[in-house]
Amino acid sequence: MGYVIYEVESTKLLTRREFKTEAAAKAGRTRALNKIHAESGAVVENTNYAIAEADVFYASIEKRVAVENMMSGKIVYEGVNTPNFMSVGSEAYWSM
Repeated sequence: MGYVIYEVESTKLLTRREFKTEAAAKAGRTRALNKIHAESGAVVENTNYAIAEADVFYASIEKRVAVENMMSGKIVYEGVNTPNFMSVGSEAYWSM
């Protein structure tokens, strides 16, 4: 069991890393937001990003998007955090 950090509104992951404890995830969130601030100067609130157990996040929190399967033309639903090379709607998936 691990913890992930995600944006509340879009449910996109802040980082693909999975943390072992909730405290480690909180520290990781702080470090990532400080890095964003240092690089771009943008002020990002901690409240825009939440922490959840990975199993719970992928099962019930992560939003789904409709994607057209390139081979069959059928509509399938996948998580917003699905990498392009693992999406059935991308050419990279079918060319491996």
